[in-house]
Amino acid sequence: MTLLVTGSYPPDVCGVGDYCHCLMTVQKAADWKLFYKKDWSLKNYRKYRKEILDLNPDKIIIQYPALGYGWSFIPFLLMKFFTKKMGRNCIPVYHEFSNKKFKARIVQDFFLFFVKQLVVTNKYEEESVKKHHKKLDVKVIKIFSNINKVAELKKYSDREYDYVCFGQINAGKGIEDFINFVKPVSKERKCAIVGVIPRDCEEYGNTIIQSAKENNIEVFIGLESKAVSEFLNNSKFAVLPFPDGISERRGSFMAALINGCLIVSTTGRYTTEALKNVLFEEFPVKIEELESKKNSADDDFWKAYVEKGDKFLKTELPASWDDVVEQYNSL
Repeated sequence: MTLLVTGSYPPDVCGVGDYCHCLMTVQKAADWKLFYKKDWSLKNYRKYRKEILDLNPDKIIIQYPALGYGWSFIPFLLMKFFTKKMGRNCIPVYHEFSNKKFKARIVQDFFLFFVKQLVVTNKYEEESVKKHHKKLDVKVIKIFSNINKVAELKKYSDREYDYVCFGQINAGKGIEDFINFVKPVSKERKCAIVGVIPRDCEEYGNTIIQSAKENNIEVFIGLESKAVSEFLNNSKFAVLPFPDGISERRGSFMAALINGCLIVSTTGRYTTEALKNVLFEEFPVKIEELESKKNSADDDFWKAYVEKGDKFLKTELPASWDDVVEQYNSL
């Protein structure tokens, strides 16, 4: 049995929690068991350790970070205990490492000295870890979209929304940049923000909602997965101004791409050449320039772009969540 350890899981609003849910709900994870707790204060360390020992898993996969952990040391202590003292197959998964603040990265880095194997979600993170842990066995297991593809893609000319920004509504996602970008045309064009507001981000989320409404931008909060797919399938452009650039760990990008949106986004140190090649336009771009290209694009152009996006997805990313789980099962 494989035990998946996480501090977040739906309905919690957390990217890692959504990732865990996608892993746990596929056929190839039939012998997986979820270990999800909400209280990660240090007093629970021995209790959680005993619970895991009683479950006696063959493999322990600890997802990190997750919003539910907070600043808890328990995930790291479990890594150390089950790897060093118990000799178990305990594998941490670092969804973030290189972009963490100095103190957080030091903690993550220190506990890697006590594990035998690590999973990261892209090549850049592997290279970052390897700078200090040359002998550590680091595996790259890329993510898949947590939003499904619709059964039939709408043609470009049939899509009602011009510009959409999709993802978690919290600071550091570039949502203000989206609002400022579409502001000059938002009275004539259909623009929308689609997403969820994480815990403790309600004040920020309300500010974004108010700003969007003042600028004639529609806001849709908490749509079900199917409704998100359908909304993206009804949108021409997905504008995703990530401060650190588009990357393979951006599920919102993948969701927009598989549902036929033309992608406008930033680039950064995590952006591969393959990702740059699949961008319709790099952000920032003047709205007038994008308007001109939007108006000149037709269904044939859109079809060719979708084919290029499909090629990227097939060659650069897992084929499905079953594929992702199979890679975990082989560790």
